[in-house]
This record gives sequence, C-alpha cells and structure tokens, in this order.
Amino acid sequence: MEVIPPSRDELRRESEPEERHEFEMAKPKKEGNFLTRRIHRLVQRDAHTGKSNVHALCSLVVLFLVYVLNQADRLVLAVVLPDGMRCDSNKTDHCFNQTAHNASNLACSPGDCIDVSETGQGLLTGPVFTVVYVVAGIPLAWLSDKGSRIAVLVVGIVFWSLMVFCTGYVNNFWELVLVRMGLGIGEATCNPVAYSLISDLFLPENRATALAGFSFGIYLGGAIGYAFGALNEVLCWRWLFRSLGILGVVMVVVVLAVIRDPGHQKDHTVKTKKPQKNQYTIAETASHLITCVPYLLLLLAGSIRNLPGYALGGWLATFYKRDLNQESKTYGRNVAIIVAIGGISG
Repeated sequence: MEVIPPSRDELRRESEPEERHEFEMAKPKKEGNFLTRRIHRLVQRDAHTGKSNVHALCSLVVLFLVYVLNQADRLVLAVVLPDGMRCDSNKTDHCFNQTAHNASNLACSPGDCIDVSETGQGLLTGPVFTVVYVVAGIPLAWLSDKGSRIAVLVVGIVFWSLMVFCTGYVNNFWELVLVRMGLGIGEATCNPVAYSLISDLFLPENRATALAGFSFGIYLGGAIGYAFGALNEVLCWRWLFRSLGILGVVMVVVVLAVIRDPGHQKDHTVKTKKPQKNQYTIAETASHLITCVPYLLLLLAGSIRNLPGYALGGWLATFYKRDLNQESKTYGRNVAIIVAIGGISG
C-alpha cells in the first residue's frame, strides 16, 4: 500500500508547542464596532500600575472641553468684528441693530463699536495673538514640567477667561491689542499641559487615539465660535465676550473636580543601552530637535496646514459679510455646521 507523506502544514503543526494551539483556540473574537473597541482599549488597566484608566478617560473628556473653550475664545473675535464690533467710518450707527435693540436690553446701543481698520483686524487675529502665543508656550511648557501641571492649566484658564471677559469692556483698538496679547499668554498653557497629561494618563499604544480625541476640540471649538457669532443679531458683542469669560470660570471648577495629576510616568517601552537623564534643559532639547529630521518635517507640515487655517479663521466671516452681504446669524450658523461635521469627520 502506498504511503502518502505528510504535508508541510502538518509537519509545521506537529513541531509547534501545544500551548500555541490552545492560545489560538482561546483567542477572543472582536466584538462591537470600531469605536466601542477603541474606548474599551482606552479604559483597560495600566500594565505597569494595575490601575483602571476610567479616570484617565474622564480626564481626557475634561481636557477636550477645555480645548473647545480655548478655540472658541480665540475665534469669536474674527466672527463678530465684521458684523457689529468694528465701526464703519461711513456709517456711525453701523453697530446698532434696531430689531435686536427692541427685542433685548442686552443689545448694543447706537454707535457702540470699536474703530478698527482692516489692517488692525489682520493684526488682532494674526500676529498680536499668534506671536505671543508661540513665544509664551515655551516657558509655560517648561513650567508645567517643573511644577504642578494642574495649577499651570487652571491659572491659564483663569487668565485667558479674564482677558475674554475684559474684551467686553474695551473702548479702543489699543485696549483690544492688550487683551488679545493676554489671551495668547493664557491660552498657551493649554496644549503643553494637555499633551503632557495625556502621555502620562494613557498607555503608549493608546496615546494616538487619546490625542486624536483631544484634537477634535479644534473643530468643535471653531464651530461654537461661529455659533456665538450668530448670536450677535440678538445679543451685543460685549455680552458675548462676557458670557465666554464666565464660562471659563465654570471650566476651572470642572478641571479641579475631575483631573488629578498622575505624575510623570517612566516609559517602560523605551529600551536603550545609554543612560537616560530625567530632565533636559531647553537648550539641550532645542539642539536635539533641530537635528531631528522627523520632527522638522512634522513642524513644516503643521506650519503649512495652519497658514490657511488661520487665514480662513481671521477673514472668512468678513468675506461673508462684506462680499456676500450675509448677516452673522446666517454665516455663523452655516459655517458652524460645516466646521463641526467636516472637521470631526476628517
């Protein structure tokens, strides 16, 4: 009788340990949709501390809300400037909306606007804020590494909310410049603290998902900024800024109630033969980054992405008002929907 030799697959199975077969048989099937599985991974127990990450997920939600407020506070100026806040030199009552004034005692009085040129608007929504924001971010990031990150974040929220609240009381261009510079200093605390906390709250394999969820705040915050601009038809621009400032105080209470600093965690996934320092100076960090090609490419890509983003944020509302003759309630609502759906979907 002819003997059939075993196949390669059969020989391979016989040579493998039984434990592997048992593992493959016991391997659980994926259940639920993609979002459910990602949330399950985010809240799984930390492999090194054994602690549940449910609190980490709650902290991520609060940091997300802080980022939403951060984006809304910086954008709302560009939305209300062309429709009520900036005076028209050919029409002294440009800021006065008779319908809104009759409907609410919170509407602006006749002539209650700021004399700002288009060049001034470009400065206010551009370098007056962004240059201060970038420069202040470096020492504030260093401070959050050296001290309490929660304290840095809370002080930052209080300070930028105070600047937003004070925007509701400005009477000229230079006062507006000062509060926008203060806003840049305060808001520069948000990203360094949030990125640092998220890195310590989540396992390395979950950090990308956590940071992606945090970044949704850019688009939801932008949508809320435009939505607040839509309220300019019934609510004076001064009360819009005051309301956002008061909302910042509420956010401080939420941050203090929910977020706990986990401390700087050592990354157990990093294996190197060279001894690693616990702290690096700003000069050492800078010298390393300027020679790191992946970092420089990411920096270039982020800069290219943000150039049109800030241009649109600063002038899109003006384009709708001046060139398309739309009111803030129309373009505010429409752009808010587009930014929320398009940005979060992307």
